[in-house]
Amino acid sequence: METRATLNPEIIAEWGRRCAKSRRASRVPRYFLVAAILIASSLPLFGVVACFPYLLYVGVIAIFAAAMFPGAAFASLRCPNCDKVLISAGQIPLTPIDFCPHCRFWLIDPRGGAGT
Repeated sequence: METRATLNPEIIAEWGRRCAKSRRASRVPRYFLVAAILIASSLPLFGVVACFPYLLYVGVIAIFAAAMFPGAAFASLRCPNCDKVLISAGQIPLTPIDFCPHCRFWLIDPRGGAGT
């Protein structure tokens, strides 16, 4: 049985506003994270710490932070129609979310119009 998603321009516009607000809110922590990793990576160059084990730890932390950061920005977003969280705990979508799985409303315009 195939179900169809409902197209509502107001829902699509509200989703675009919520995504833009989430991106703006995550901009400062992202810059802080990049600056902290760059500073931590440059400490062995100045002879402050030993190079080998320290850079390994910084690399592992940087990879972990880079993997977790994109999902954290959208984990708190809720559907504009049903107000339910789109991503359950522990799930990071690999593709953009096109429609709400709960109420089946489009969140982006499937025809390629405005949205995220």
